[in-house]
Amino acid sequence: MRLTISAKLYFIVVLGVVCAFLPIIVAGLGSRTMTAAGQAVYEVGMNGVEHALTVRIDFEKAKARVINVVSEMDLDKQAEHKKAYQTLIEQLCAQISHNDGEQSGAIAEALSHMGKALADYDASAQKVFKFADVFAQEQAAQVITGELATQDGAMKDAIGAYLTLQKEQAAGKVAELQEASKLMLLSIVGLGVLSGGFLALVGIALARGIARRIYGLTTSMTALADEKLETLVPDVTQQDEIGNMARAVEVFKTNAIERNRLKQQADEEMTERMARAKRMAAHVQDFRSHVTTVVEALDCAASNLGQTSSVLAGAAD
Repeated sequence: MRLTISAKLYFIVVLGVVCAFLPIIVAGLGSRTMTAAGQAVYEVGMNGVEHALTVRIDFEKAKARVINVVSEMDLDKQAEHKKAYQTLIEQLCAQISHNDGEQSGAIAEALSHMGKALADYDASAQKVFKFADVFAQEQAAQVITGELATQDGAMKDAIGAYLTLQKEQAAGKVAELQEASKLMLLSIVGLGVLSGGFLALVGIALARGIARRIYGLTTSMTALADEKLETLVPDVTQQDEIGNMARAVEVFKTNAIERNRLKQQADEEMTERMARAKRMAAHVQDFRSHVTTVVEALDCAASNLGQTSSVLAGAAD
């Protein structure tokens, strides 16, 4: 069953509302994606870079404690430096091992190398502390300028590699955020264009269909007004407003045909009556002529009879 025109118009309105809300829905979903990407940028990128910088700063502090202990001749001050160094080393180990458990791939490998480099550095630092305890500053200085310097370079390289990876990961997350932003924008624009185009096509199709049917019905009504009763009325079987109008026009057409038939029948009867009247008038005229002829004959015969009577009367006299 076909929909009525009003139902089609309501459908267009509902479709327009849906098309209007679709970009909003897409924008909401895209906003969630962008929020997740932004959170990832903060958690993975910023936190990773911050963690790498924190490790670097704490390592520099620990290294300063090792260097300071060599030049310190006060045992209490040496103990203070060693305690501070140990605290920093424990913090570094905790930071590296904690993040190592949360990461995977290249980041986890960089953390592992950094942990190994820190362990090697700590082993060399412990040698410095042992020499400092017995005031063997020359041997402690040799360790610092020798293997400790090498371990220091390895630790810095490990921290630098880790920081580079974190920056690269942060840049990747920023790229993901930008990609999500572009995707959301393209989705909104594309969906808006598609929904608008679809709505326009449906509206144009509906308008053209209604206009075509109304034009056909108007043409039929004009032809019927010009007494062209053989014209077919379109859409009389359609169950909508135009179909109702077409059926009403069909009723007018049927009534006009019936009126013409009755008029033609009345004209034929009138013609027959006039012909019959003419025939009767002709018969009356013939009868009148015949009667006049008879009367004239009788009058002539009466005259002759009067003359004959006069003659007979004279003869009798």
